[in-house]
Formats: sequence, C-alpha cells, structure tokens
Amino acid sequence: MLWECTAGSAISGETNIDTINREVMEELGIDLSGDQGTQMVNIRRDEHHDFYEVWLYKKDIALSEIHIDGVEVIDVKWVSLSILEKMIENNELMPTLSGFPDLYRVYINKI
Repeated sequence: MLWECTAGSAISGETNIDTINREVMEELGIDLSGDQGTQMVNIRRDEHHDFYEVWLYKKDIALSEIHIDGVEVIDVKWVSLSILEKMIENNELMPTLSGFPDLYRVYINKI
C-alpha cells in the first residue's frame, strides 16, 4: 500500500475549486470552502487522459479533526519535508508525488 494525496474527478458543471472542496470534504471531512489556495501545478497529461492540478492550502488542522471515510482513505498523517523525502526513497508514495519536495521548496515561501 502506498501513500497518496486527496484526489478526485470533477463532476459535470463543477469548477476546479468546487471539485477540490468536495473531494477534501468527502475524503477528509475538512471544509476548505472559505479558504484561499495556491495553484502549484496545472498540466494536461495526455498519457493519462486527464488534467493534473495540485493546490496548496494553508490551514491549521489537528489530526484529530480529520474524519476519514475508511473506504477511499484508510489513514492520514502529517510529515515534514525530510520525512517525505525519506518516504520517496523507500518507495512508500505514489509515483505522482515524487515531485512534491521540489514543489514545496518553490511554494512554501509564497503562502
């Protein structure tokens, strides 16, 4: 089993922000509807037939405030950059997350 970030697909008529708010609420029980996010990645991936977006939100949330559904999400944890890099080295993350340390370094000072 590998670690992954919250993800999902838009429903017809949804904006990307609507989709983010719905998916994070469904999977983690976190309401981002009043928060401002920073778009870090927005690319079309022809090999996957999709658009890939990564958003960064700054919000103080304790693990005890997260309510997982037990189906799409079975566990959560906060990690530091060094732990994230160690998880990548140990092949504990989905391959799509391998670029997250670089994104973190670029965007952390912008929030």
